[in-house]
Amino acid sequence: MANEGLIVLPVKKLHVEKTICNTKVPPLPETEIKCPLSRLRPVTVDPVPFEELALWNATVAAHHPLGLGQPFGAHQRYWIHSRADGTSRVLGAMLFAAPAKKVADRDLWIGWTGLERQRFRYRLVSNSRFLILPGVRVPHLASHVLGIAARRLRTDWVSRYGYAPVLLETFVTPPNKGTCYRAANWRFIGESASSSRSSRKKKANNSIKMIFVYPLIRGWRSELCAPMPVADGEDDFNSQA
Repeated sequence: MANEGLIVLPVKKLHVEKTICNTKVPPLPETEIKCPLSRLRPVTVDPVPFEELALWNATVAAHHPLGLGQPFGAHQRYWIHSRADGTSRVLGAMLFAAPAKKVADRDLWIGWTGLERQRFRYRLVSNSRFLILPGVRVPHLASHVLGIAARRLRTDWVSRYGYAPVLLETFVTPPNKGTCYRAANWRFIGESASSSRSSRKKKANNSIKMIFVYPLIRGWRSELCAPMPVADGEDDFNSQA
């Protein structure tokens, strides 16, 4: 239609994400912070502004054990800040992104059929990166941050994507035990052989991962297992048949 002059399409967007990932920006340096959590409060979890995306990417790539990776689908980056005494200091970074496509223990725990997984998987969000900067050793900081992020994520997701997620998931690789997730009331629900989306290339490096989830609303299961809507008149047709 555009070629025939019937409609005018908007200018094609550049691949901004790739440009940002390839930008050479030094990461935030390690910082030594050893103190009680009370001395850093208020702690905030803040969306990363566009002009700081390259810095966020470089910081996570340099300091996170899994590196940066490429977020798939809907996603939101966050900085973790201390705003004590009217100053702002970066304590870490977080990434929430699209969930794993198919995880047997997770799907069984939710009670999904294959069709329900296909229809409602977008209502799950994965905490795919969680970084406290090296040198920041503050008891209870990680679980505190998880609580803050969970309280604001639905609002951010609606603002950015127009829908509200109802369940968070994450995968923890042993020997890590997911202590901060347990302390933040995330539920351990089973194990997954792999949460990697590039399993063909990295299959040899995959290991069993612990699955943790966190419901964002009370009625999350009814949202994820809702029946198919019935079209007007379909009930009458079925009853006559």
